[in-house]
Amino acid sequence: MTHEETEPLVTTTLEAEVAALDASTISRLQRARHAAVAEVGPRGSRRGFLAENPWALPIGAIAGFAVIASALLVVLHSSDSIEPAMAAYDETSPWLEIAEADVDLDLLEDLEFYHWLEIAPVDGGSS
Repeated sequence: MTHEETEPLVTTTLEAEVAALDASTISRLQRARHAAVAEVGPRGSRRGFLAENPWALPIGAIAGFAVIASALLVVLHSSDSIEPAMAAYDETSPWLEIAEADVDLDLLEDLEFYHWLEIAPVDGGSS
């Protein structure tokens, strides 16, 4: 059944049940309804969280500012620390060449020794 088909059936059933109620039950239902409406207040006069808690807006603004300031400090601090670290690796650095190359990892264990061999003076064969 669709909504259009069930609505008249439900309406007539509920109206028949309301007509069968006694006067004291109807009176209690009306009092409960009036009490609920009075508790909420007239339409449009609901008080929201900020109206009931005037401290929430300034505290929220301070917290938001603190989060933004912290994020900016982290970003600014991290960008300053990257540049000096990258400056140590210029394009002529043998360490950078090895890191970029497809090298056997066993050769990297004695990397300092190979570097020393490269820069050590060659003896003229006096042995």
